[in-house]
Amino acid sequence: LKCFRIANENELKARDNFLKEFCEKRRKRAEYLLSQGEFEKAFDLIFKSIKLSEGFSNTSLGLQYYSLAVYYFDTKDYENSIIYYTKANELFVSENFEYGEARATNGLGTIAIIQNRINEANHLLDVSSSIYRKLSHSAGLSRALTDLGNLEKASKNYFKAVEYLSESIILRREINHVQGLITSLTELGETYLLLENFEK
Repeated sequence: LKCFRIANENELKARDNFLKEFCEKRRKRAEYLLSQGEFEKAFDLIFKSIKLSEGFSNTSLGLQYYSLAVYYFDTKDYENSIIYYTKANELFVSENFEYGEARATNGLGTIAIIQNRINEANHLLDVSSSIYRKLSHSAGLSRALTDLGNLEKASKNYFKAVEYLSESIILRREINHVQGLITSLTELGETYLLLENFEK
C-alpha cells in the first residue's frame, strides 16, 4: 500500500509539472501572437491557460494574470489591465515573489501616469524600483527609472527627471538593452529641450 501511495503521489506531481510547463508554453505563445497583432488568438490562448493554471501555485496563476494585464495594456484597455495587474500582484505578494510584485506594480504605475494619477504613480513606481534595486535586476530597474523620469517630466520636475533617465541610460548601456536605451535617450532629449538645454 505504501509503495502504491508513493507511486500515486509521484504520478500526480509529474502531471502537475507537465501542466505547469504546458501553461507556461501557452503563455509565451500568446505573447508571441500578441506581438504579431493576433489579439483574438492571444486572448483565447491566455484565458485557456488561466483555466488550466487554477489550482496550481499562486505564482503560476499570477504570471498568467500578469500576461493578461499586459495584453489589455497593449490594446489600451486600461480598466481591465488594472484588474489583472492587481490580481497578479496579490498572488505574487501572497507567495513573496518579489520580482513578480515589482513587475506588477511597475505596470500599475505606468497606467497611473497615463491616467494622470501622479501621487499613486509615484508610490507604485517607488515600490517597484526599490524591489528591483534589492534584487539587483538591472533591466527591471531601468524600466522603472524611465517611468519615474517620465512622471517627473509630466510634473515639470525636469532636473529630477534628468536624474532618473540618466541612471536608466547607464543601466541599459551596461546590459546592452538597445531598444530600451533608444527610449530612455529620446525621453532625456525631450527633457533637455524643456529645460532649453539645446546642446544636450
